[in-house]
Amino acid sequence: MRRRITTAIGVAGVVVALLAPAGPVQAEAQIRWSAEHSVTDGPDAAFDIALSPDAGSVYVTGTVTIAYDSATGSELWVAPPGGRAIAVSGDGSMVFVSQVAGGAPVCGGETTALDSETGLTLWSVPFGGLLTSDPVGSALYVGNSATSSFWPDCQGRLIALNPEDGVVRWQRNLANDVSIRAIEVSPDGRRVFAAGSQLWWDDYACEEEGLPGGNMWIATFRAVGGSRVWDRTISAPGSSVDGTSSLALSPSGDRAYLYGDWHPYGSSCWGRSAPRAATLTLRAATGQEQEVAVFNHRNPQIFGCEGGSPAAGLLAIAPSGRALVHAGIQSGDCKSTNIVIVASDTRGNVEWSREIDLGSDDRPLSVLYGPQGGRVYVGGVSGDSVFVTSLSKKNGSRQWLQQIPGADFGAMGVGGPDPSVFIAGSTGGPDSDMLTASIGPAQSPP
Repeated sequence: MRRRITTAIGVAGVVVALLAPAGPVQAEAQIRWSAEHSVTDGPDAAFDIALSPDAGSVYVTGTVTIAYDSATGSELWVAPPGGRAIAVSGDGSMVFVSQVAGGAPVCGGETTALDSETGLTLWSVPFGGLLTSDPVGSALYVGNSATSSFWPDCQGRLIALNPEDGVVRWQRNLANDVSIRAIEVSPDGRRVFAAGSQLWWDDYACEEEGLPGGNMWIATFRAVGGSRVWDRTISAPGSSVDGTSSLALSPSGDRAYLYGDWHPYGSSCWGRSAPRAATLTLRAATGQEQEVAVFNHRNPQIFGCEGGSPAAGLLAIAPSGRALVHAGIQSGDCKSTNIVIVASDTRGNVEWSREIDLGSDDRPLSVLYGPQGGRVYVGGVSGDSVFVTSLSKKNGSRQWLQQIPGADFGAMGVGGPDPSVFIAGSTGGPDSDMLTASIGPAQSPP
């Protein structure tokens, strides 16, 4: 096992050589610290990241689970259960890690609770999936997906656990062929929302490639007892594949926002016309549809080429609840794969848009608002590099950019008073190590 931690203080030459920023920037960025951790002789990687409620600790999971001091990058503990998903309890006392069979959110796997101070195992249960911790600290939710056409003995489920001991409070089987992409809990902790896609196999969206059709899907359950409040499948007229990519709830808990793709019939085959990215606004209490915002070439202020459309992927809501930011890649008749960031109000009216072109196969993999809502942070990959950029929430102007050559992206988190952006991933290559880094604007020397 080998470990390496570098900081921006005293080892600037090392940081620049290993993790040098690339491309033009409007302000200087700085890697405040980076840590590499090797576990096996083969490739190691971190897949997910979470911060403690006070942002004093950073937790990453992958080959193993590691806790770092968020200010210095000092390693606090290492725990053997690794995973694909991680969450922290509302009071910060526990870290939850989910191992998923086959590396995808399907049946099987394991969910483990760790003491956040020591990394010691508190309890473990024999199922895994996506993880969401109740903001008021009263429950942990695990959601897995199953496609009965491939796994006939595997049923997709949403499970509520008691965080103190892992006892199952309730579990609900989902509709056949539902793939969960996101789980969110209302701010008061009274309802839990699961969203994704429901596939159907009786009519192929792309027969020559065997691709199924599908609808956007969302369901709401009561936190106490798990009774289903409402569920919806949503299909756009004339479309064959509708899928939910992201889910966000308003801070007040009265609205749910779904971001996904609408593919016209026959367009889901590779090389066909691009999908339309759309955000749907639903009443959280009833599921009633309020607004539909479609982003495609009919928004000429967004796309500089005819036929352009963002492949939907990422959605975040401002802490104020008054704005949304959407991130995807430009596709369709446009020949580039640049990143498109679209900010709108909650009714879908576009406030600004920005295209990010870093030179080679650019893809966003995470988008977040800062804790105070003044910045939008986008992280992803460009060619063989990881990138993080900070944008102004007012007009999308770039504040700073940092790239990490040769690295692979796992997940991103934002926290602290500055704040810092924390990246989890790997150093890249067949013998990669787990990589965690803290990035932010350059600080003046004392």
